[in-house]
Amino acid sequence: MAGAAVSIPWRMWYGEDVLRLTWPDGWEVGLRAMRDAPTMQGGQIREALGTPLGSAPLAELAAGRKSCCILVDDLTRPTPAARVLPPMLEALHGAGLSEGDITIIVASGAHGALRRAALAKKLGPEVCDRYYVMRHDTHQNLVSLGEIPGMGAELRVNRFFAEADLKLAITGVIPHFMCGLSGGAKIVMPGACGLEAIAATHRHTVDGPPARLGVVEGNRMREIMEECARRAGLRFCVCCVFNSRGETAALFCGAPLPAHRAAAKAARRIYATPVDYGADVAVFNAFPKDTEFIQALAALDVWAEREDPQRALVRPGGTIVIITACSEGLGAHELIEYGRRQFKRRDRHGAFRDVFAGRSLLLLAPGVGPVTVERYYGPRARHFRTWRRLRCALEALHPGGTRVRVYPTSALQMPAPCEAG
Repeated sequence: MAGAAVSIPWRMWYGEDVLRLTWPDGWEVGLRAMRDAPTMQGGQIREALGTPLGSAPLAELAAGRKSCCILVDDLTRPTPAARVLPPMLEALHGAGLSEGDITIIVASGAHGALRRAALAKKLGPEVCDRYYVMRHDTHQNLVSLGEIPGMGAELRVNRFFAEADLKLAITGVIPHFMCGLSGGAKIVMPGACGLEAIAATHRHTVDGPPARLGVVEGNRMREIMEECARRAGLRFCVCCVFNSRGETAALFCGAPLPAHRAAAKAARRIYATPVDYGADVAVFNAFPKDTEFIQALAALDVWAEREDPQRALVRPGGTIVIITACSEGLGAHELIEYGRRQFKRRDRHGAFRDVFAGRSLLLLAPGVGPVTVERYYGPRARHFRTWRRLRCALEALHPGGTRVRVYPTSALQMPAPCEAG
């Protein structure tokens, strides 16, 4: 396509709009989208919940229980808890649990707390009205489950979750450079743990990439998370896989391990993307993880082979463009936010410093200002609030014919062929 316009998704949880990217005449612009899949309908979600893997049906698990706790993630993930919760709650009530017997915990780990408007987006207003919804606190109401294997830290888990008769979770499966793919056991560890346990996991990401994107088998961090979830007693887990609109394309549930492995297999298929190496410019859109600026680095997960210069998605001297709506501004994180103990400027981060070295970096981030961008990405990073101004900067950097590749949902996308593990 020469001089074409490309539309990309934009503003997850805040309208799911599109952003139109226009290009100069003569530029070769290629859209590199993932394989994708249609959105599941309500009946399909209910059917998937009724056919669990490695587990009895939810109603059978709930029979005779006196209390139940359900972990959900926050708005940094597109997981549609509002669509999944109604049939789950129906099954729990059918087994004899009342509304007062059920607690929903937003297992946001070290992220910020959700307010009412955000909770209504994630859970639905009716669930917020009828059930007790609480946020996980990394500093109090924790119980010890011993030492985390190989991490030198104590596993302290949310007390309300640990003490519930039946422990459930609704999670999203997204590429993750620390544990291959998120979701499943990760919602317990680090999602529902104390800050020191969370710090132990994050410490391994600062100096370099500890895992291969999409690989869960033989992944030490994933094994640790699953052992922690087993100790905590997670019994039944829902794992959602997403499409390019941030909607659920596949759902697997049941015992945490088989449910997550089935979801991982589907994710590797749906997220698979034919990547190109050596582009002059590559655009990485953080959607559907574009709610907070602090999550923007996830846009570069599709650049999986960061240590191999032959597999660089942008040539040396080229330009990286990161796009994030950051509808909620900076966001929050108790460990990696500026001024916190594990903060590291992104251009010095072990997993990404080689990517930024020797390349221009432009960020379209209307929810924050230039000082914030500099503080997180360094003085060479340039901040823009509109595509028009960013495009002018690109034309100045690349005055001749330019080869551009656009990754429209790069926080989900995985280079094809994907790993089999």
